[in-house]
Amino acid sequence: MWAVLFPGQGSQTVGMGRFYYEQFQTARRLFEEASDELKIDFKKLCFEGPEKELTLTENTQPAIVLVSCAAWLCLKEEMDLSFIKYCAGHSVGEYSALVSAGVLSFSAALKAVRQRGLYMSDCCPPGQGGMGALIGPSPEEAKKFCKWVEEESGHAPMEAANFNSSEQTVLSGVKAALEWAQKNYQKYTFSSKKVRLIPLKVSAPFHSSLMNPACQKMDSFLKTLQFDNPDKMIIQNTVARPEQKPEMIKRNLVEQVKAPVLWVQSIQYLFEQGCGSFLELGEGKVLAGLMKKTDPSKSVFHFHSLKDIQELQNRQTDDKA
Repeated sequence: MWAVLFPGQGSQTVGMGRFYYEQFQTARRLFEEASDELKIDFKKLCFEGPEKELTLTENTQPAIVLVSCAAWLCLKEEMDLSFIKYCAGHSVGEYSALVSAGVLSFSAALKAVRQRGLYMSDCCPPGQGGMGALIGPSPEEAKKFCKWVEEESGHAPMEAANFNSSEQTVLSGVKAALEWAQKNYQKYTFSSKKVRLIPLKVSAPFHSSLMNPACQKMDSFLKTLQFDNPDKMIIQNTVARPEQKPEMIKRNLVEQVKAPVLWVQSIQYLFEQGCGSFLELGEGKVLAGLMKKTDPSKSVFHFHSLKDIQELQNRQTDDKA
């Protein structure tokens, strides 16, 4: 059984999407459509940066969805992808998954994530919030650590935002709490021997209660978009299980802005359904890296070169045999 996975914020890099743009007319059309729709020169932004501009949330999110959707639609022209039964996207990557499942048009998804990025940025002025990856402790330990930081530092909120693997949880909150945690996390008694807390290059405290105002705005905006019934099983971040009803999909997208990303739980669900092969579409190999930490025996394929198409076709043929 196969599932397609789409990366979220943090996968962006200057040069992203160049392969698709240079090799496929469809990708060039999508870049032009996105640029016209949002009045942003995505070719320049993605290929040249500068990095500081690319990492602005309101730019990063549509750039990620653009490149991921380009990967999906270009690959779909090259081979039959009906063997993929499940799809999931990490955070903003969920919008790419919705395009792949026929729930949202590319244009609708692009407009949605542009507004999502703007709303999220407005919730917290630059420099006042952030995120950090806690490496080593279990998800439950990470949640207890957040409460300890709030109590000891006097700064809140500090919350578990992304459950990426059994040993990686991304924390989100006010900058003061994160800076205090960075200096003092070694004072906390973890069961893990090796613990690291790595600051992330993001411009806002995503998936935390600080995003509450963005949820209200996102709810209003999503009501203006057409949501269709999916043709694949969509595993949504907030519930880590399939959702097929358009209204529930929309509700979960609103909740997702402030709620934790249950990524490791979503992957475990796919394992339980018999998924043993995965296709990560978009920039980089972030999700493949998380998969190795969850179950290194699972295969994760990519589409970053023309050779990858043949490898994917060969694997899919082997699965049929």
